[in-house]
Amino acid sequence: MPRFIHFDEAYSAAIEALRGWLSENPAISEALLITDLFGKLRSRLHV
Repeated sequence: MPRFIHFDEAYSAAIEALRGWLSENPAISEALLITDLFGKLRSRLHV
């Protein structure tokens, strides 16, 4: 069964994951983390 976490925890975890991924992939020049009205996190990466 999936474990649901609070939005603040998810946001912090997403930032940590993006930072780790950006440090491993130097081809990515920019990352944008977007929150929508429904409480979903989306990311956009620029290469």
